[in-house]
Amino acid sequence: MTLPNATEYAPYYEKYISKVPANVNILDYLAQQKHLFTDFIKGIPEDKLSYKYEDNKWTVRQAIVHVIETERIFAYRSLAFSRNEKTPLPGFDQDIYVENNMVSHLDADHLLQDFSISRDGSLIMFKGFVPDQWKRQGTGSDNPMSVRAGAYIIAGHLNHHMEIFVERYGLK
Repeated sequence: MTLPNATEYAPYYEKYISKVPANVNILDYLAQQKHLFTDFIKGIPEDKLSYKYEDNKWTVRQAIVHVIETERIFAYRSLAFSRNEKTPLPGFDQDIYVENNMVSHLDADHLLQDFSISRDGSLIMFKGFVPDQWKRQGTGSDNPMSVRAGAYIIAGHLNHHMEIFVERYGLK
């Protein structure tokens, strides 16, 4: 499978899709990411989960939950579009999701399990699609999106946040 064409997603998502190598098997790549990100979470000291690099930014914990919730949303969109859903799906405001999700009580083990289970669910769903389903498109956030683009957006979104965790939060 190749990278999705620009007609398969809104221009906004190019910043995520461009973070996925061009010649990867997206299913293998998503599986590799699962192991890398769970190892990353295991390495975060508990006291760093509440760290913000600026007052108006998210904590490490909030950012991890954001990654998980965004994956769930794009996995749902991929599922709906794989079934030829023609009803436009709504967008979501990431800041409202973060502001209204009480996460300060979640420890690293919870975050690790939540991500791992979410990624496993995405992987098993994507593995179940036949080639025709990967090409199907629907409308999400008032823009076209293919099932294939959904998988690449999930992968690229995690890569985007991994860069932020390293560059701005100082995590490795």
